[in-house]
Amino acid sequence: MPAYAVLSASTLFIYIGTTTKTVSRGTAVTPTTVTVSPSGFGFLYEECPACYYHDARGTRKRPRTPFPTVFTTIDRAMKQHFDSRIWHRLGPGQQFRMVSQGRWVKSAPIVVPGTGVQLVIRGLYDSLIAFEDERRAICDFKTSPVRAELVGKYARQLHSDAYALEHPADGPAQPTDTLGLAVFEPEHFSSNDVDSATLRGRFAWLEVERDDAAFSAFLREVATLIAGEPPAPSPTCGFCAYREAA
Repeated sequence: MPAYAVLSASTLFIYIGTTTKTVSRGTAVTPTTVTVSPSGFGFLYEECPACYYHDARGTRKRPRTPFPTVFTTIDRAMKQHFDSRIWHRLGPGQQFRMVSQGRWVKSAPIVVPGTGVQLVIRGLYDSLIAFEDERRAICDFKTSPVRAELVGKYARQLHSDAYALEHPADGPAQPTDTLGLAVFEPEHFSSNDVDSATLRGRFAWLEVERDDAAFSAFLREVATLIAGEPPAPSPTCGFCAYREAA
């Protein structure tokens, strides 16, 4: 029997059954399934609810801003460095090993009562790591100044990845204990007399507090937005302004 989730006001409950129907005013209604991406929760949702609405419903896609290739290169080099067979140091007193990297996840449907919508989280998570005390963490590797505000920017995305791993559409659940960012902040540059150079800097772990109740409330907010009428464009959204002018 397939698994699905029902979203309450305060938490997420997993049920096993043969139907994903909700009941509205005594009538069985099949909810609309909307696939949402963890990465969209971090920036697009906050930047412009109208763009997020149309993106989620597939009625209009906003062009993605290209990510600078230099950061992609540094990120790839970091991951290649962290061999899963050995332990690595991450900040003072933290040792970890790599469990898995860059894998797709898809959650069981999350039914949100009263909206007529069920959400499916689907995306590519960055890394799953294990600390020496056996805690497992969803981790994003970032090249950035080590600043506390990074936690708020990526908290929803990390919660989404963790939820999809713990409540997969298929296969066994993979529990996670914590969330966080492994941040590399370049500080020093050195070169030799031939043709190579090296960046050195701080490498720190920024823990993200796990708050499933807040994430549950956020998913309800997302489903309510998607189920309603298109919201007004954000006054600071350049893409919406361009469309209006065109």
